[in-house]
This record gives sequence, structure tokens and C-alpha cells, in this order.
Amino acid sequence: LDRASRSIIVAWFVPAFLLAAVSCAIFICNGYSLKNFTLVQSPSMPVGSAAYAVNVDLPNRAVWFLGGWTSATSSFKYVIEENAFESLPALPYSVSLHSNGGSVSVNSVVYFNALIASEYQIGSFDTQTGLWQYPLSPALPIKLSSSCMATDGRFVFVIGGWWTRVYDDKNPINAVSDTQVYDTMTNEWLTDIAHNQLNEVRGDAVCTYYNGYVYAFNGRQGHYAWLNSIEKLYVGTDTSNVRNVLSASTSQWQLLQAALPFSRWGFAAVQCLESVEPHLIYLVGGYSGARGAYLSDVEIFDTSDDSVSHAPFTLNMARRRHAGA
Repeated sequence: LDRASRSIIVAWFVPAFLLAAVSCAIFICNGYSLKNFTLVQSPSMPVGSAAYAVNVDLPNRAVWFLGGWTSATSSFKYVIEENAFESLPALPYSVSLHSNGGSVSVNSVVYFNALIASEYQIGSFDTQTGLWQYPLSPALPIKLSSSCMATDGRFVFVIGGWWTRVYDDKNPINAVSDTQVYDTMTNEWLTDIAHNQLNEVRGDAVCTYYNGYVYAFNGRQGHYAWLNSIEKLYVGTDTSNVRNVLSASTSQWQLLQAALPFSRWGFAAVQCLESVEPHLIYLVGGYSGARGAYLSDVEIFDTSDDSVSHAPFTLNMARRRHAGA
């Protein structure tokens, strides 16, 4: 089907909306709405929160939600076939994420950048065995908050972030441009890749991987310095060669000409890899400093030509720091 003929279904049995486009469903869950930070909790959700760590379990047709901003020890899953939420035992740690892009899943393991015991680090949780590891060993070389994360199915890319996290105009947030990469097979952080710096420092960005490229969308450079730019880094499709690609002196982030219509952060980036258009990335909701408003807008980034278009549908409710899957 072409983009114009895809059917759009708006429904409340999924926390925010369901986009139907040939075996594709996008779930947008909870978050904050309006400027008074009202927490959004949709019907049937076990608990309301924001900025979850999310794991899409396709073999078992389920979506896992771990931790969050306000209910950081909660965990539950949405069973797609039953259209129902199932509460799970409380997490042994308080997983307080500070960025929508701060988690990825490799098979059954969720990796997340979170605040645990007053320290920002990378941790992991195996949704099948219940095994926790926090921090990862070896630990993240540079301790940052609000980094965005992406994965190619083996490597976990930790991109940008903040040196400090202070909500005070007198203490600006220090965004960074670092790229850190963890190999889930060998359990090590890659070295000799320090030259892979973003063109623009950014924290609270959202990152994804598709077809050999890692993409970094928008983010913030400080309290009132919002971005609408997009960057991409070539890592290749052969996971056995990623280390060589990134260690090459020619490896570098590319700042794209395409940009979102306005700056935003706290949004969700979701892909439909099993649909007829797996190359599309949906950028959903968030907060725009330029517009001074929470967003219900959805933009579509097309990786085939690095273009951005406005989707013909929106969220039912404007929100930020929501979970997306």
C-alpha cells in the first residue's frame, strides 16, 4: 500500500493510539501532558509513569515496560493478542530514566541509561530470566545522564547526554557529543572510537538504528537551547565488522540537511520493521521549546532519502516523555 492509502485507526484500548498499516502497530503509552506536568494514565494501565524502559517481545507478542520517572520500581507488560496489561513483580532497583531514548532491547535483554542509587550508569534486565545487572561490568566509561541509545541487534550505541543534571538556570546542563559502544557478545566497551563525535552536542535526543546507520534526532544543549537537527553515523550491516568501521579515521557523524519543522525533545521514535515500509521512522509527540507547547504532532523520517514529512494523523493527547514501541 502507498502512504496515502494506509488505514489509520484511533482507539483507546491502546494507551494513546494504534496505527494500523499492514501488520504494524505503534504503541504510545502514558507520559506527561500540559505545562503543569499532569501525568497521563490511560484506561487499564496498571500504573501511570513516564520515560519507561521498553522491550518489544515479538515471539511472545508482548511489550514490556520497566521502571520510569514516577513509578521507578514498577514493571508490567502488554499482551498484544489478549489486548490486556499484566502487572509484574516490583523491580529490585528503582529504574529512573531521564530520557525517552534511554533504553534498547537486544533479544530478551533490556539495556537502559538510568539513575540508580544516586549514580547514572548503564544497566540491563533480562525479561526472560529476571536477571539484573547494574551497572554493567565493565561500567560505562563516561558516566552520563539522558544519553540516547540504539542497537543493531548486537552493539548498543550510547550517544550524547549530559555531564550534569541540574534544574537551575544558574547551572546550565552540559551536553556532550560522545559516542560510546557496548558489544553485548563480548561484554566490552569499544576503544579507539573517540573520534566519532556528534556535530552538535545534545542530551535528551532520541536515537534509532536502521540498515547500517544510527540516527540521532533533536534533543537539547541546555535548558533553553533546543535542537531540530538530525545526524546519522554509518556502522554497517555486518555486526562482525562494526568495530573496524567505527575505528577507521574516516568514520564520522553526518549532519543532515533535513530537519524537523521545529525543535522538540521528550518524544518517541518508533519503527515498524515488519511492515511494508520498514524504512520509515515515526517521531511522535514531545515538547517544543520553539512553540512553547506539548505536542501531538507526528513527523515521518524516511531513511531512503533522509527526508522529513508531516504525518496525516496525530496523538489523541499532546504529551512528552511517553513510552513508544
